[in-house]
Amino acid sequence: MNYFTNSAFLAFVFSSVIGAYFTWQKKHSAAVRFFGFFWLTVAFWTYFVSNQFELLAHMSGFWWGWFLHIGCMYVPLIYFHFALHLTDRRKSHGLALKIGYGIFGFFVLLNTYTNLFTNEIIFRDAYAYPKPAVLYPLYIVFFQVFGFWGAYLIFRWAGELSKKIRQQAYLFLVLQFVAHVGAMDNYLIMYDIRWFPLYPYGLYLILPFAIFGSKFIWNLKRG
Repeated sequence: MNYFTNSAFLAFVFSSVIGAYFTWQKKHSAAVRFFGFFWLTVAFWTYFVSNQFELLAHMSGFWWGWFLHIGCMYVPLIYFHFALHLTDRRKSHGLALKIGYGIFGFFVLLNTYTNLFTNEIIFRDAYAYPKPAVLYPLYIVFFQVFGFWGAYLIFRWAGELSKKIRQQAYLFLVLQFVAHVGAMDNYLIMYDIRWFPLYPYGLYLILPFAIFGSKFIWNLKRG
């Protein structure tokens, strides 16, 4: 059994259902809909991880890696965008958001027209990944900065909530951090770093965040 791709498939299923639910109804607030967009982005990324061998049998390695990175590059940016709506910091952080989308576009261009972002597809025993090139570490920094920046804004915002909701918000952030650590395995293996049990079980850590995070946002929507 390939636990690496199986964990990605479960993450894809959970993310798809949650993302579709929170984005389906127009009456939802922008924060709730962006929470849904975030999970749809995770679903897009994990789809290309979980079905990598099937997809590589029918499409070139370049396009598989290109679509894979469109998804994972969006993940921290959409989470940051969600955090701005949730904490009502859109005006004060509007420039940061624009810069983030600009960096995203720059990475897309790099990955499309140069070999400075990723290179050929590397096949290993249980997975395949585009080989990271010289500028790829900049993307990993981008992922950390916008992911943790969004979490910091939520942490500051949670301090203004009632005790019960604040505790739930802190648990939301703890589970986000756990999911973040689990997802980092996908970057480590690109450098042939495999730490058990993070590899191959890392993406299973996304599931508690998906379940509890959805409950937390649902409760906020209702209250």
